[in-house]
Amino acid sequence: MNKEQLHRYILQSTGNESNICQIHAIKDGSTVYDDCWHGFKTEDAMNVNSVTEGVMALLAGIALDRGFIRSVDQKVMDL
Repeated sequence: MNKEQLHRYILQSTGNESNICQIHAIKDGSTVYDDCWHGFKTEDAMNVNSVTEGVMALLAGIALDRGFIRSVDQKVMDL
């Protein structure tokens, strides 16, 4: 999916893009996707509110499923 298709998909799914400022994805230390809306730049600091909690929960589930962590009760310092 290219940027234009993503923008069109978001617009069709939500009816607007008003609450999206930027998407920046990194894989293996390299940027694989970078997109900004409404005049924002990748370097701009953003207030992400509670979205981080949901993303971290998804990542913890993936890490658990793939065996990178033993359990969700494992201490972070063990890692």
